Amino acid sequence: MSHTIDISFRYTACMSPSLIEVLPPTVGQVSSITNASKPVDGQYSIMFNGRLYYPIPAKITASNLANLFQSFSDFGYVVVARTGECAQYSYTIQWLTNGQQPLISIANSSEVRPIDAPMIVSSIRRGSTINVFYNLPNDILRTYHRTPQVEVLVGGYPSYCSNENNNCEFQWSIDHTPTIISVEQNGTMVTIHGTEFSDELEANMILIVNLSALPPGLYPITVRTSMGFAGPLFHIEYRFYVQEVSPQIGSAYGGTDVYVQGAGFENGTSIQFRHRNNRLFPCNIVSIQSNQIHCQTVSTTGQVTITSNGIHPTYGFGYAWFPSRETVQQGTVVTWYWSSVELRSPVYYKIQQVTNAYSTEPVPNGFDSGSATSS
Repeated sequence: MSHTIDISFRYTACMSPSLIEVLPPTVGQVSSITNASKPVDGQYSIMFNGRLYYPIPAKITASNLANLFQSFSDFGYVVVARTGECAQYSYTIQWLTNGQQPLISIANSSEVRPIDAPMIVSSIRRGSTINVFYNLPNDILRTYHRTPQVEVLVGGYPSYCSNENNNCEFQWSIDHTPTIISVEQNGTMVTIHGTEFSDELEANMILIVNLSALPPGLYPITVRTSMGFAGPLFHIEYRFYVQEVSPQIGSAYGGTDVYVQGAGFENGTSIQFRHRNNRLFPCNIVSIQSNQIHCQTVSTTGQVTITSNGIHPTYGFGYAWFPSRETVQQGTVVTWYWSSVELRSPVYYKIQQVTNAYSTEPVPNGFDSGSATSS
């Protein structure tokens, strides 16, 4: 008499099953009907919001995938859950901020093993950036008046007027409007003629103002009195020019003496140089004459400060770095600053070097700020 026994294997440790042996061999025979699927391995690339991201490990953990996505500037905060084992994984991605996002697409899966392993992307539920709550129309809370009323909105809602009959009126009067008659300019000295500038009679006709140095151009004259702004609008003009700057090439580490030739320079004038990346660097003033400024350049190496004032979508203020992403060049000085004084309970921080944007394991002998501290 012979018997057939069908056995199905399902390994959870991502191992390749071996064939069962019958002992002694004369008792029976063992044959394989179908082979188990091979475990997933390799890496792939995705397309999101018009940008290509690579590489994405095929068997990356849920927490590492969330860290990887959050290291990209376009993704924001996400929560990732993974299900499945070995031969098949499924990832569910939920955005905690910027809820309305485009669908992720698989750009290249040629490096995923086994070859031609199917990869499918679908949307479970789309978020929205539209506010489902609507402000209460202000007309519902208004009362009838014959004179114009002062209206104060707090958070988009009108406040209550506590005066008698709910009356908080305000009216414009041309008879109480200050007036500018003329403006006379002599360098930085400006004389303004007008009326209603002050309650004191001697100050009602002339104002003398010593203006600070400004870039060349036309500037409006604004006179603000206890009754409000005076009119009509007048302008004054600043005129000065730069004739020559020498030398025109200097050290990136500062210390170059620069001479600016021109006219109309005054004490308090400052000089800045604009780098090709649009950053401004001061030139320390050594001396100022009416036709020449002598200054000395400073180092153009960058300065970046990262604080613990970021807001985590789950844990709140103080649990994220700000800014969360920063690109620096060689020579840039990066400073981390943290403090948990404003938090209910102390939080301890430290800085460590990791191998990539999504790793949480420190690099052996890498950068380490030392023991974690709260400030």
